[in-house]
Amino acid sequence: MNSKQVSLALFFVALAAFAIVLGYFFRLTAKRSAKLRREVNIIVYAPKSFIDPFGPGEEIKRDFEKKCDCTVDYVDMGGALTAIQKMKLDPKRRVDVVVGVDLLDLQKVFTSVKVQQIDLPWVKFKQEIKPLVFPRFVPYDWSPMGFVYRKGEVQPSASLAEFLKNAPQKSIVLEDPELSSAGLEWLYWIFQATPNPTAALQALHQATETVAPTWSNAYGLFKNNQAKIAFSYLTSVVYHRTVEKDNRYQFMPFKEGHPAQIEYAFVPDSCWSCDVAKQFIVNLLSVSTQKLLAEKNYMFPVVKHVPLSKEFQELPKVKVFGPERLQDFERHQSELIKSWNSL
Repeated sequence: MNSKQVSLALFFVALAAFAIVLGYFFRLTAKRSAKLRREVNIIVYAPKSFIDPFGPGEEIKRDFEKKCDCTVDYVDMGGALTAIQKMKLDPKRRVDVVVGVDLLDLQKVFTSVKVQQIDLPWVKFKQEIKPLVFPRFVPYDWSPMGFVYRKGEVQPSASLAEFLKNAPQKSIVLEDPELSSAGLEWLYWIFQATPNPTAALQALHQATETVAPTWSNAYGLFKNNQAKIAFSYLTSVVYHRTVEKDNRYQFMPFKEGHPAQIEYAFVPDSCWSCDVAKQFIVNLLSVSTQKLLAEKNYMFPVVKHVPLSKEFQELPKVKVFGPERLQDFERHQSELIKSWNSL
């Protein structure tokens, strides 16, 4: 081999070595870049029902992480008001998204923490939800609330006034209005739909068997036949018909109208990954996620054109209260709770 051939061979060896080194560099850079992208994460405070294995949280997390190339870390907030209290006491606490705040808690949130605005001009909300959409709080599921019973155990009423007059004594299980958002909903119902809330509370108290700390505790007692009637969601009926194949469970529609539990999400000013946090909330309103929430949370979607099962479609249509007296209720809430506790 002459010197020219040796030089040419060395050149190709060097070129091959350079290509190997360059390829390694690109792979290392790509891995580092992917790692950096994955390090963009959001902290989401959510209720247990949202993030437990039977809830929608994990599937929503997987879907969103594919879209955003980020990570979602859930924190069990132990109740929306508990989370708000923690954020109020520690304004620098890192929270990117809060989900699961009830309509009746929004005023407390608004006066306790600063919240970022989220613009959603493209979203087509359902007609029932439109009056209850606010610039800084985004609804993602909802259901009217009222009395659920088993067919054959009680005679249904057509109005709240009739029900309070005729309900059997010690037949109802309720949630504590001081501890549960569901409890606050029935208290709001009494305030909104009766001319004399104090007298209505007395009648309701006589018909009440148990007051439980949470909705899950109360509904568990009802399902175990320790009460004939429970204050719950219209969509609870869907669960019984879909999962348990049990058509005995019914909902009483009342002519005065019903409260609705609407669950909201928001981005507090303490967010770190604020843009990604807003994307997470926007994703909650996609048709696929809304359908998932209906199927896993057993709640109505808030946007139009979400396909629902026949069990949802067969539910009775009920009148839902608007936002007109929410502030009045906020002012009278402590007084009403005090009246209830004195009975």
